[in-house]
Amino acid sequence: MDNKSMKIFNTDIAIVGGGAAGMAAAVAAAQEGEKVIILEKMNACGGNGLFPMGLAAVGSYLQKSLNIKADADDMFRQVMAYSHWNADPRLNRVLIDRSGETIKWLSDMGVNFTNVIAHYPGQNPPVYHTVSGPGNTGRVVIRRLVETFKKLDGKILNHTRGRQLLFDKGGAVQGILAETDKGEQIRVDASAVIVATGGFAGNDDLLGRLIPDYDPKDYLYIHGARPEGDGFIMMEQAGARVDRNIAIAGGAPQITAKRTAVSRLIARPYSIWLNIHGERFADEMVVYDMALGVNVLRRQPEKICYVILDSEVLKRINDEGRDPMEQMGLPPGVEERFDEDYQRCVDEGYAVIADTLGEIARFMGVPAKKIKESIEEYNSFCAKGRDAMFCKDPRLMMPVKTPPYYVIKAGIDQLFTWGGVVINHRFQVLDSNMQPIKGLYSAGNDAAGGIDGDTYNFAMSGHAFGYSVIGGRIAGENASEVGRKME
Repeated sequence: MDNKSMKIFNTDIAIVGGGAAGMAAAVAAAQEGEKVIILEKMNACGGNGLFPMGLAAVGSYLQKSLNIKADADDMFRQVMAYSHWNADPRLNRVLIDRSGETIKWLSDMGVNFTNVIAHYPGQNPPVYHTVSGPGNTGRVVIRRLVETFKKLDGKILNHTRGRQLLFDKGGAVQGILAETDKGEQIRVDASAVIVATGGFAGNDDLLGRLIPDYDPKDYLYIHGARPEGDGFIMMEQAGARVDRNIAIAGGAPQITAKRTAVSRLIARPYSIWLNIHGERFADEMVVYDMALGVNVLRRQPEKICYVILDSEVLKRINDEGRDPMEQMGLPPGVEERFDEDYQRCVDEGYAVIADTLGEIARFMGVPAKKIKESIEEYNSFCAKGRDAMFCKDPRLMMPVKTPPYYVIKAGIDQLFTWGGVVINHRFQVLDSNMQPIKGLYSAGNDAAGGIDGDTYNFAMSGHAFGYSVIGGRIAGENASEVGRKME
């Protein structure tokens, strides 16, 4: 790059990415008195942080006010047991310990948390912190972080993406090279850099290289921001160690976008699930844990699931009304649009309304005898009050015997990548020898590999968003220590 045509900025801390982790890091560092510049390639900050309906925390003032017993030690044991101790214990410990106070930190900025809900029935303890207004939590958190950062005289360079980390002769970070979407070259000189670019869900080359057996055809629907892995690429080129726990977070069974009324049917466990061979393959209650649903469906041929329910199940779902998650996530009047939404799925080949088991079989392309056997077996379990195959809770079992039958072809939904480079509990990026790269930090999806094992932990529901905020905050605080040492 030609230094004569390059625009140069000087700052204490440069942050690449203005999503949940990057914004939290920026505010935390600015509160420590550091001069901070954010490089954000989009026209506004937020990224995937705009979409979450809640964030995880343990031991918050709100949980205490609601008499929810959420103990950090208990949650730590639960998290580590869930991952079979394949997660990073120190990293999880600091995130859990700092989670409750981070709710207060956000509240002090004007985030009005109003409830802590169970993400699924029986979740203990509830950890999902929400604001009032359906589905607004992510947007409110991001808005308050941006407002606070600007009040602290922080600078945001939009339409600007990081390209290369810069180091001094001693191997310490000294800044970053960047480029605007108009091709203008920028250099930001800084004593510390925090990378928080949201993963690499939009980079097929990285997905193919880093995710075992990745095949884009496995995913029925892909949504959310599509980060291209700018931060991961820069850190890997700078010698960062790649974490062995990298996964794609998603949900299953899922259908295509904007089918909210139909989505309610597959989000309840009262149906029966059959694979493309007409075989039942799981306790349908795993629908309450979307990550487990993904694991179950990955083992099925073509990663496809047929969700089958009858008119009595449909009536039960309608009579029950919305569960807490649906109350936040569904727009008003969606129930009244069920017939329209379902017919759209039928027209597009994702669903059928059948009067006989034979019609179900024809839709699935399976011999009618196989469908009859699978449904009769399930119905017998319902009659006996015992699922002799997969131990489904009898309270959730309803026979499939009252036409018309509703059959929905579902698959796996791709959300975001979860993991990237290896960090320690101070959110320092580590090199191939597991030593910190001086002045380099990372938080959020770029560095989430040590948080879970191979499966996203819904017992700590909302921790992708929550830990991005908490981790960004910790990274900002620790990077500030580097800035003060350089004074």
